[in-house]
Amino acid sequence: MKITKKAMAGSVESGDILVTLEPSTTDKLDIVLTSTFDKQYHKNILDVAEQQLAALNITSGKVILNDQGALPGAIRARIITAVDRMGDAQ
Repeated sequence: MKITKKAMAGSVESGDILVTLEPSTTDKLDIVLTSTFDKQYHKNILDVAEQQLAALNITSGKVILNDQGALPGAIRARIITAVDRMGDAQ
């Protein structure tokens, strides 16, 4: 499934994550991560995001993650919500 329009979920409050989905001109999935805990949890955050995107069959587009210390469940929930808000994904 491609990301077809911009959608967002979450916030930049402490303990949360802002997930932004954007269309892309390529057929690949590009994940950009900014985190206050980047040195400690970069790989873990990316793993959670990649697994959730794969479970939702998202295969192309740009995913921007602005993490402020969100737990894995919050990361998953924000990704699901952003995809739901995208609505007409193909």
